[in-house]
Amino acid sequence: MNAEIETYSTYIRKQIADVHAALKGFSEEQLNKQPDAPNANSGYVIATHVLGNARAWVLGIVCGQPLRRDRPGEFVSSGTYEEESGLRALGRDRRWAGGAGRVDAR
Repeated sequence: MNAEIETYSTYIRKQIADVHAALKGFSEEQLNKQPDAPNANSGYVIATHVLGNARAWVLGIVCGQPLRRDRPGEFVSSGTYEEESGLRALGRDRRWAGGAGRVDAR
């Protein structure tokens, strides 16, 4: 793998893993609670948006692969930790993972 792609892949995966770890163990109420501040987002919304942003940049822009992203929907999303498939989906997306942690750039 190209060293530059390896660096970016490692960095992005670490950021997503950190968000994932920060939310682990939250109850559904905690995960979806919007802080008492104007325009603040819940942990679930932030995690969903982080993944959507990473996928859009890496797969869509860098790799030129077609993606369907509902950005406004990211900011009204809610669910449980177990349902939060966005972070888990990153590891299962063969275009992203490329089998062994590789981004399949074109």
